[in-house]
Amino acid sequence: MATTRHFHKIISADSHVMEPLDLWWNALGQKFGDRTPRVLDEYQGQKGTFFYSGNLGRPVAAIRARDPETEAAAAQAEARGMEACGYDPAVRVRFQEEADIEAEVMNPTRLLGIMRNPDAEVVQVCAQVYNDWEAAFASYNPKRLIGVSVIPMNDVAWAIEELERTLEKGLLNPMINCQAPEGCPPYRDPVYARFWAAASAAGAPVTLHLLSGRVLSPVGGAPDQTP
Repeated sequence: MATTRHFHKIISADSHVMEPLDLWWNALGQKFGDRTPRVLDEYQGQKGTFFYSGNLGRPVAAIRARDPETEAAAAQAEARGMEACGYDPAVRVRFQEEADIEAEVMNPTRLLGIMRNPDAEVVQVCAQVYNDWEAAFASYNPKRLIGVSVIPMNDVAWAIEELERTLEKGLLNPMINCQAPEGCPPYRDPVYARFWAAASAAGAPVTLHLLSGRVLSPVGGAPDQTP
């Protein structure tokens, strides 16, 4: 029985890419070494596949195998070649067409954890590497793939420069830390006024995404929070 369609267009306002695991190591590993987010094949004496993000509370997370019982839909998608939706824009557009979706706003995934790394220098350059990759991803079909840039707010002057750079690349929706980074004043402080003004002048809506601030959301990552 066919379902009734109640909308002329469906746009996902909260979709995600899945950044390649080696994205940051390939770009930054030679310069930053062990400070670089990367894949590990051993952690605390345990063999396996892990990803180091530097995330406060959980700097290293295991990359687990898919559970065929609880994640059957994902396994079916992989069998159809759809797993590449996260990093291959051609496959993503094919998925949209099959699912009758007009467009998606594309947020990061692995970079959310990196945003909570206290190493501000590494976070900034990781954001730049991601922004360049995301811009290339979205450029495949800008009407369907709405790219979200990531702008760490440790340094307001730097943030404004990165905002302007990414706007020129076609990333019109900047995502900032959910709360101001450690050691920075809260967002109500006048020090951020120039950033708000730049985003407003560009008509760029600013996103605050959970899991990217000093305090984790109670919905996600609760077991990793301290009292």
